[in-house]
Amino acid sequence: MATDTPSRVPRYRRQKRPDGHDLAFVQVGGRRVYLGAHGTPESLERYSRTVAQWMAGAGPPADGRLSVVELLDRFLRHAVEYYRLPDGAVSPEVDNLKLAIRPVRDL
Repeated sequence: MATDTPSRVPRYRRQKRPDGHDLAFVQVGGRRVYLGAHGTPESLERYSRTVAQWMAGAGPPADGRLSVVELLDRFLRHAVEYYRLPDGAVSPEVDNLKLAIRPVRDL
């Protein structure tokens, strides 16, 4: 869980890939930020910038991409507003949508 004032510097980490082209990443604010090829000067410089930005309280960098869980959350918030009964109550369709997307979320 992310806090307002980080107490530890996040680690520069490696994601091993079967093709041998390992990726570097850092976990900040509950999000994994990919930095490029592991061990390269570019990825180390991006790591420094990302951590400095996060430690300053700016949060993880916005790269314009959503995680699957974030996308599903936005969709469900939309569904709650869109699928309404004539009296204004939330339609049972929303419950069906929740059940339908659960396997995707779990993956």
